[in-house]
Amino acid sequence: MNERVIYLRLVGGLGNQLYQFAFAYYLRERFDFDKIKIDTSGMSTYNEFWGVLLDIVISQKKISNFVEYGEFPILKYRIPKIAKKIKLDLSRFGFISDCIDESILSDRNLPKNLVLDGYFEKVAIRFDYKDILKPILRDDLFIDLPSNLVVINVRGGEFVRIGLSSGSDREYYKKSISEIKLVIPNPVFHLITDDVVYATKLLEGICIFDEIHTPDPVSNFKYLFSAKNKILSQSTFAKWAGFLGEQNNVFYYSEF
Repeated sequence: MNERVIYLRLVGGLGNQLYQFAFAYYLRERFDFDKIKIDTSGMSTYNEFWGVLLDIVISQKKISNFVEYGEFPILKYRIPKIAKKIKLDLSRFGFISDCIDESILSDRNLPKNLVLDGYFEKVAIRFDYKDILKPILRDDLFIDLPSNLVVINVRGGEFVRIGLSSGSDREYYKKSISEIKLVIPNPVFHLITDDVVYATKLLEGICIFDEIHTPDPVSNFKYLFSAKNKILSQSTFAKWAGFLGEQNNVFYYSEF
């Protein structure tokens, strides 16, 4: 069989993995590729080794007929990454990195096989992902939550160490909480964070939490996905929960 294949290097936490997979899936749906072959062998080289987390959000049963996991030699040499570093565009040959010229996505004559190596967080087509991903989401993601529940997400841990989260975030949370109190009668606040000590110190005196959730990617994502009212950190994990999930009053630290 003369298959058309997308090879995808999958790394990072759940948010990163969703950006990478969603980009590959978009290309498969739009350009009629047969398979997405996912290589996770690069994950163990990162400081924080998360493992494959896609199945928290994506139903593996619904994608099993076109997704294959394994180690694929064509991804081993990081050709798209090297090309990006030396500012060489190899997309016409099927090697695609973060610096993709998205004009090629209007061309129906893409190469037979694609090799994707990047995070793909900023491609313009990302705002189209919700509709194409909806049919393959897990059926048990949604939890019925009270309409006055406000879920606040704070990212600590690694984000604090690399300077993406800091005490200056306090003003964002203070402003967002003040605004949400104006539109939600008798709000009940829940905290979801990977770093309870950091988060409670950051938000001390701003609001009182009815519940602080135990850090757990499965239950945490479901809560963030299902809550209609949420104040999100700049974590890609939180951005995806906000983007895909229930939306009424949603505050983003930075855009999806």
